[in-house]
Amino acid sequence: MEFALLAIVTYMILAAILTFGHLLFCSQTLQEAADVAARELAHTPLLATANLMDVFWNSNPSSYSSNPNDTSVRTAFFDPNLLQFDMTANVPAGQSILDVVKTWPVVNQMLYPAMIVQPVTMVLQPGGNLPPGPAPVHIYLWYPGAVPCTDSTSPSRTVWCVAQVVSRTITPATWVEDQQETIEWVPVIEEMQPGTFSVVPPQQGTAPTQQGLVALRVNYGYQSATMSAYAPQPGWPPQPTPHALEADDSRVTVATTGNYTNYSPSGAFFPQSPTGTYSGPYGLGSQQAWGTLVRPFRRLLSMQAAYRREVFQ
Repeated sequence: MEFALLAIVTYMILAAILTFGHLLFCSQTLQEAADVAARELAHTPLLATANLMDVFWNSNPSSYSSNPNDTSVRTAFFDPNLLQFDMTANVPAGQSILDVVKTWPVVNQMLYPAMIVQPVTMVLQPGGNLPPGPAPVHIYLWYPGAVPCTDSTSPSRTVWCVAQVVSRTITPATWVEDQQETIEWVPVIEEMQPGTFSVVPPQQGTAPTQQGLVALRVNYGYQSATMSAYAPQPGWPPQPTPHALEADDSRVTVATTGNYTNYSPSGAFFPQSPTGTYSGPYGLGSQQAWGTLVRPFRRLLSMQAAYRREVFQ
């Protein structure tokens, strides 16, 4: 009896230590990554009229460089395609993942400690070409929750995003999820003050803004493998509801207020495992609790940094 009582308390303490210790570690890692990204970009000779989102997410260098063949941003600074990295296919024999990471752009190296290892089953999508036989399992290094999205303001642009839960429909009488979760996609790296990256003043008649400022934000959907999510009850002090939030991706909708919609590219692209901390097409995860699939404890971490642009073309 004494052991049973102490074990519950010990587990809760251990779960809190692991969860919030990892949360602080990720926060520090992301803050350092945001600071390095802003500082390095402030000293990168890009067009005075360049847009920060084009610099990060546009594969066409002519939008941010006078040299149409300039690939320096992705090769030395940041490559979004490395946010999901197939270690099974891309780590040479005799090398470790650390040997490969050392060759990555500087911002990707800074984000590496916050990434996770995820075994996934490859599936055949339209246009794919998987070999016959059982579906292969690949080991991925993955920026948690990262999903490729289409930018409505620039349909040709692919932006890797993470989900931000903006609302949940809950039955007040029982405090159980009633219908759906509503999410909005936010880019992994986004401009903190849109329009400030360009050093060119806005045209006459438009709203004034500050120019030449590298003000960016790094977003990360932190989720706990040891604690479940509970909706807070109204009032003060806030108290958790008596029921954990159920995990049902079929009831998730994407808010129409955002600029981004998710898609799966053609070819061999993987869905996340049926159950896991970051599983599902939206990366919201699920875990077992009292025989029910529930959401893990989740917080969207957003770390910011701002530098004045020192060099430009």
